[in-house]
Amino acid sequence: MNKTWRILLAAAGLGLTLVTSSHAATTATLEVTKPLADGTVKLTFTANGVTQTVTPPEIKATDSAEAKAKKINDALKAKGYNPATKDTTITIPSLPNGTKVDFDPGKTGEGKDQLKVTPATASVSSAAIGFASVYDSVGGDGDPAVFTAGVVVGLAEITVEYRADDSSGEISGATVASELFATLSDAVAAAGLDVSLSLEDDGLISVEFGEGTRGARGITFGTTSTRSGVTATVR
Repeated sequence: MNKTWRILLAAAGLGLTLVTSSHAATTATLEVTKPLADGTVKLTFTANGVTQTVTPPEIKATDSAEAKAKKINDALKAKGYNPATKDTTITIPSLPNGTKVDFDPGKTGEGKDQLKVTPATASVSSAAIGFASVYDSVGGDGDPAVFTAGVVVGLAEITVEYRADDSSGEISGATVASELFATLSDAVAAAGLDVSLSLEDDGLISVEFGEGTRGARGITFGTTSTRSGVTATVR
């Protein structure tokens, strides 16, 4: 079982930059990778007590990452959002400040997607990466399943990976979360980021961004195992 981590400087200015003059608003950005299996994904927004779920047409294993992004983009437009999509990056502007954004890639099995929000005003925000109960230890690409978790703060991104032992047949989400949490915690501490991590009993990695955190806040997440997906939340 292998664990690795890396610090990445994300390119500035992905997608559309939101400018507002009369009220605070949030921009959400979702960056997707190629699916490995057929499945349904969901993007959910919760603001001011109202929840709306966007469900694109079925994602196919034969879809490219760009085709997946376009399906999500078109479904957002159909629901009245105004996304700006370039290649594999979907930017959704003009969300109420404090909007909670959830992404569920279902069983489509991607290596690493990214979800982040950029609020118009600085505030404490949080995120969570959830791993389902049991995964196949072999990925949709035929190699040992890879699991991904990371944090995004401004231009800095820290991503860690955990590779399953493909001789085990199955691996629990709780085990995956524990392994990723340990490695990600060490990487975040070494980088000196103002981020606090905690591990919940149900395979959930919770992320709290410090009050002084500015700019984008988000997470990276994914698994090449296609039995069940990873859930991602940023608010």
